[in-house]
Amino acid sequence: MPVLPVVSVIIPTYRRISQTVVAIKSVLNQKTTLLYELIVVNDDVSSSELREALSGLTLTLLSLGENQGVAAARNYGVSHSCGQYIAFLDSDDVWKEDKLERQLTAMKEQGATISHTDELWVRNGKEIKKSALFKKKSGDIFVQSLKQVNISPSTVMMSRSLWNRYHGFDESFPLCEDYELWLRMTAQEEVLLIPEELIIKHAGHDDQLSNVAGLDYYRIKALVKLLKESELTETERFEAEKELQRKAGIFISGAEKRGNLEKANEIKKMIKFSQ
Repeated sequence: MPVLPVVSVIIPTYRRISQTVVAIKSVLNQKTTLLYELIVVNDDVSSSELREALSGLTLTLLSLGENQGVAAARNYGVSHSCGQYIAFLDSDDVWKEDKLERQLTAMKEQGATISHTDELWVRNGKEIKKSALFKKKSGDIFVQSLKQVNISPSTVMMSRSLWNRYHGFDESFPLCEDYELWLRMTAQEEVLLIPEELIIKHAGHDDQLSNVAGLDYYRIKALVKLLKESELTETERFEAEKELQRKAGIFISGAEKRGNLEKANEIKKMIKFSQ
């Protein structure tokens, strides 16, 4: 019988050939004896150029179709994987060479089902100093995550059983799909932090999803879904409702000032529906 990989690594990509190759090589260059599989999901029907760039590299390349979104790409990759653990890497990020080994060792030692690591931020080859707002924490991080989720997909490793319990990313979220999933998970699970900068996150390029307008709208949508569908403690519900009112108030005020009454009214109805 074939030996199954311990970790399945999923890289979604969309029209980022040169960056994707760098990300892939950071996985293939891991200093580890772990058996792992690498799955790249191309979210673009035109894959011939990417296939040529990846020829000779040890990986599985899947094609999802014409831009179905990063949530669908990650889910599709996981559905075609078989590792006991699942790890993600965005195509514009890079792993340090001991990331897999150090993270899995820490998870096994502490019996964790999900973990994340610290990260180094770089723009134009220079390190970016992170403010206290982006300080990562370990354990019960739900309340902190309501305001600012500091779990980057490229730092995450989780057990397959945990992934199956939460059914992956919500594909109806073209943005903030990670915020939505991490809120659902942190409401129920403790998250282990490995306090080492084991990934390099490159900031400042134009096609980053974090640069796209509309993030606040989908964060509000995620909070509404959380309050409607998740089992929360009394304290968690109070904190989630408080953060929803804060985010919605800022969004509605801004939309009304810009004359976008339709969007403002949509959020008002969304909040009313969640109560």
